[in-house]
Amino acid sequence: MMETMLQDIRYGARSIARSPGFAVIAILTLALGIGANALVFAVVDGLVLNPFSFPDGSRLVGVGTHFPRLGGDVRFIEHMSPAEYVDIRAGSSALERVVAWDMGNRQVTFGGVTENLFSGFWYGDAFATLDVRPAMGRGFDAQEIERGDRVAILSHRVWQQRFGADPAMVGGTVLMNGDPYTVVGIMPPGTLLFGMDLWLPMPGDPAAFPRGRRQFQILARLSAGATLDGANAELSTIARRIEQEYGGAFEEYAG
Repeated sequence: MMETMLQDIRYGARSIARSPGFAVIAILTLALGIGANALVFAVVDGLVLNPFSFPDGSRLVGVGTHFPRLGGDVRFIEHMSPAEYVDIRAGSSALERVVAWDMGNRQVTFGGVTENLFSGFWYGDAFATLDVRPAMGRGFDAQEIERGDRVAILSHRVWQQRFGADPAMVGGTVLMNGDPYTVVGIMPPGTLLFGMDLWLPMPGDPAAFPRGRRQFQILARLSAGATLDGANAELSTIARRIEQEYGGAFEEYAG
């Protein structure tokens, strides 16, 4: 059996040497396919398999976009730019604790073993918006996000499964893409927003990003006394103002 396996390895190595271009394409295709499957599973895990009942969930809202200029009823969820996040955060009184995040992956090393974790890159403190308290530690503060500090928050399940529920992990470090990050908090048990096992502050001032770079989702709470209809009406007013100010440079703002 071992001899057969060694023959297969040698045959594979010779095939790669003869057609390196094809080998690179095949490897990249596999990597993209595996990554996409991991992303889809993480979202399904967080939304369907293990949903979490957030406190006062009826007042927890997401903000999406609708671009009629693109044809048909085209709507996007992960399609807000940092500049649009700032527009909403500054211009809305019906929404409070407005945060934005981008989904991605990070390679995290646990005791010499490296694996991908589904991650969220945050503008703002997600704990305050979700109205939950960390199991240990804290959320991100404004200065950490502004500076893009190398700090991280781990899911409760990763903390248990990979670190043996060691309380010393809060204040400790983990390697992410080879760089050391300080763990500042642990999520409560079962808290998996879209299946994200790792939260990181989004580096860079939102105002420094191009307005057309739309890759974020927005989450907020309805303010006291505000209704969903009222929030939508207010967002429509903000959208009209953005259209008037930036419509000449961004055709998709029309309508």
